[in-house]
Amino acid sequence: MLKLDHFCLFAPNHYKAAFDLSAETGLRHYDGGFFPKAGIGTKIFPLAADLFIEVEGFVDMSIARALWRSKSSVASWLNRPEFFAGWCFRAESEDELRAFADLRGISVDTTSLDADNAQQMMNGEKVILSLAPTAADAWPAGQPNVYFWPDMLKHDARYPTDPHTGRFDGQGLAWIEVGGTVENFDAYFCGMTTAAEHPIRFNGQSPGLYAVAVNTPAGEKVIRRPSISG
Repeated sequence: MLKLDHFCLFAPNHYKAAFDLSAETGLRHYDGGFFPKAGIGTKIFPLAADLFIEVEGFVDMSIARALWRSKSSVASWLNRPEFFAGWCFRAESEDELRAFADLRGISVDTTSLDADNAQQMMNGEKVILSLAPTAADAWPAGQPNVYFWPDMLKHDARYPTDPHTGRFDGQGLAWIEVGGTVENFDAYFCGMTTAAEHPIRFNGQSPGLYAVAVNTPAGEKVIRRPSISG
């Protein structure tokens, strides 16, 4: 079964956004490094159980300017306040990812996060992943995509947080709120998973992620931001 994997909060200043999120929720985070060709840096909030929030933003303005000139779908993010850019699932095997891609009639992407653009961790490690569809295709439409992690020991949720960034680590996911309906979700995943298998609330609005509720020692904390389509 496909599992929820991570959520992306995009911000004009991802350092400030991470600082504010820790102040808002008490959650700790750590510096997740950067994506060299994408020009994006990331802060990671592990939520436990192989689930995390990534707070991202542009750190290489030469790449950001090139995206703007090319009129990429991501270019409009440069002028937005922070928002939920993506919500993502995880396949348990490469075969499962390929089966999902085949059902959707798309290809598995092995280049977006290859050795040249994999997440470069600050400890020197790289996180090379395959996915379907690409974030550039799925996220602007408010739709989720699916990742395969060849080595779960390198999963972003498994790295230690900086104890100085917050009061505690996350204790799991309570629920998320997304646009659309149960029927939309089930049709999108073509039987590879169903809405009933996840703690998802549907608001019937445009596709996208609207809220993430996490469990903490201080109780449930609801993180609500505009969705990519909101």
